Amino acid sequence: MKFFQGAVTTAILCAAGSTFLQAQKLTVLVSMGQTSASGCYPMSSLVQGPDGNLYGTMSGGGASGWGTVFKMTPGGQTKPLYSFTNGSDGGEPAAALALGADGNFYGSTSEAGGPSDAGTIFKITPEGVLTTIYTVGQTAGPDLIDGALALGNDGNFYGTSREGGGYGDIFKITPSGVLTVLHTFDKTDGRYPYAALTLANDGNFYGTTEFGGADNDGTVFRITPSGAFTLLHSFDLTDGATPYAGLALSDDGYLYGTTQKGGGTQNEGGTYFKVSTSGQFTLLGAFAKAAGTDSLTTLVLGSQGNFYGATSAGETSGGGAIFSMNPSGTVTPLANLNVATTGALLYGLMEHTDGTFYGSAFTGGPSQFGTLLSLNVGQHPFVAFQFPYGSVGQTVQILGQGFTGATGVSFNGVPAAFNVVSATFLEATVPAGATSGRVTVNTHTGTLTSNRAFVVLAK
Repeated sequence: MKFFQGAVTTAILCAAGSTFLQAQKLTVLVSMGQTSASGCYPMSSLVQGPDGNLYGTMSGGGASGWGTVFKMTPGGQTKPLYSFTNGSDGGEPAAALALGADGNFYGSTSEAGGPSDAGTIFKITPEGVLTTIYTVGQTAGPDLIDGALALGNDGNFYGTSREGGGYGDIFKITPSGVLTVLHTFDKTDGRYPYAALTLANDGNFYGTTEFGGADNDGTVFRITPSGAFTLLHSFDLTDGATPYAGLALSDDGYLYGTTQKGGGTQNEGGTYFKVSTSGQFTLLGAFAKAAGTDSLTTLVLGSQGNFYGATSAGETSGGGAIFSMNPSGTVTPLANLNVATTGALLYGLMEHTDGTFYGSAFTGGPSQFGTLLSLNVGQHPFVAFQFPYGSVGQTVQILGQGFTGATGVSFNGVPAAFNVVSATFLEATVPAGATSGRVTVNTHTGTLTSNRAFVVLAK
């Protein structure tokens, strides 16, 4: 495998069996084994679909040993949707899926696909029908796509390639597979972009590179949909180094992130920070051993306003920990990860609209092939949308639960026309007179509020 230092280096044949363990608020839903069709070694976050289920990828296992796309219910029942063959369809998917405006999922693989053996970009329906839309390496551009694709407000996807052009690049791809390279890194502005891009309220994308910049300790950058690139910050070890994870957008307009190293010396275990869209950088703190060291997961903004993430080492068990952080930078350890029981190397974390967090541990667990976890921290159900902004008259897709019989949808208090598609999905039109703020949905069990503010844009 070409994806991460220290990861397994050969094609993996493995399987899943359910095991139910409890560690405080942390529950192992699925412990991957040696013979399951659902795959093993998950390397990325899960994503919620319009049906309320969770969709993800496994970098190994499946029918041919080259990874899978799978579906999981919130209760932990998994179903394989597609097994990669390492042929023209690719193999070893390392990135999370992205939900497209058409209701399908888009993702990438890190192996095979064509003569260059550089992977593919694909579309897959919720039923498991996969279409390869682009073969990586067929033209100059992407090589090693590790981060998930990010859906832009134009309906296209934007992504990063860790070694495209030598030091990495940023690209745009249409749902039909037309790819355009937007920026190629030259080391001075960054090197090896690993994480997915983050779409901010200004319509631009923000991201990190593991290395490069003024001190070769990594960077934070902005890029517009048309490809105008701006270097926002170069890390210098004292404020962090090697930011492996991406950025999380908060309602305060800042993007929050973590680094694996730095915070004083090369041996220290990373920092957490915030940066404005204009590049104002604020160091919030450095990880203490109790919360673990070496942060791998992109922070997730929870529905109650705090961030959640995971580290891969440190604390008492050595397997890392899941933590919460408030916007001022106070970090609270929530649950320790243990290689033998819960699994370790938690690459992905997300919050379902039922208020529960779900994560994917790459390795460890009772069978040592990774686990799928849930974490209940007492958050309430909420609603979410694909785009955090839109203009009057635009249709907004809203995810949640209990929508059957919904009686009203409001944008910051202004009623909106809506259509209930299913119990877990509805569409609403941004009403005239709406201003930026929370979106609410009135259901038969109460009012659900969005986990973040919706920004109403001027036409």
